[in-house]
Amino acid sequence: MNLSRLTRAEYVCRPGQLFRRAGRILRRPFHPDRLTVGLPWGLPITVDPRESIGRSIVALSALDLPVTETIWRLVDDGETCADIGANIGYMTSVMAARLPSGGTIWSFEPVPEIAATLRENLAAWTPRCRTEFRFRPEALADEDGERAIHLSAEFPENRGTASFRADRSETARTFQVQTRRLDSLCDASVRFGLIKLDVEGAEELVLRGADALLRTGRIRDIVFEEHHPWPAASMRLLLQHGYQLWRVTRGRRGPALLSPDAQPGMELDPPTYLATRDTARTQQRFAASGWQCLGG
Repeated sequence: MNLSRLTRAEYVCRPGQLFRRAGRILRRPFHPDRLTVGLPWGLPITVDPRESIGRSIVALSALDLPVTETIWRLVDDGETCADIGANIGYMTSVMAARLPSGGTIWSFEPVPEIAATLRENLAAWTPRCRTEFRFRPEALADEDGERAIHLSAEFPENRGTASFRADRSETARTFQVQTRRLDSLCDASVRFGLIKLDVEGAEELVLRGADALLRTGRIRDIVFEEHHPWPAASMRLLLQHGYQLWRVTRGRRGPALLSPDAQPGMELDPPTYLATRDTARTQQRFAASGWQCLGG
């Protein structure tokens, strides 16, 4: 292990994770493609330790720490949330941990082999949580219908690369999935406290498919990954709907909210942004230092 990584918050806040990681390295799993890992908030998650997301969870017991911490601080008990691009459900588990008395989580994952693990994890959490899990095997976009999804040459080593964008590699795989607009799935009574959005470049399409929800203020917080520079199309759309935007980064003493046009530094995590309709609430929730999701 790179010694500089020992100072990561995931190890500083949970030093026992180093011993757990060392133990897994020494033990050869009986099923090398399946491993159940305990998350810091007490839920188990089944991962494939051979691929990048699974390896990160095994090593750190946490994934994309600024996103995890943002969800942890902003979700309120009893709310409805959505995990769009849920993969195996790690961020869904974070939301569930913040809904101890009940709430609803919609988890969207269209890639069949990933969705199978997501469903397995949701089934494992259901007896432990009062949350209502709504599994959705569709892809969200700006229209109801079908669309091609492309798996890059990195799949299955990196199972987080499914995209509407074509990969010209000879080893890429393409298949059709059903697409839905979030607006078409929600009647006027549905309000989301928070949605997490990680859809490999289709963020603007998903947001355009949620125009009514955004326009009427029925989504309070949106935490999303965006690799295009400021101001990306997704950001312009959110600004037009009256959202305040920040870039969320890993600070020295916890998460930091920066201007959305802040230049990225040497970051450990993907570029993460937060859009909110409740600025004062967000600033109050981020005032405390530390990584609450890790208990430190």
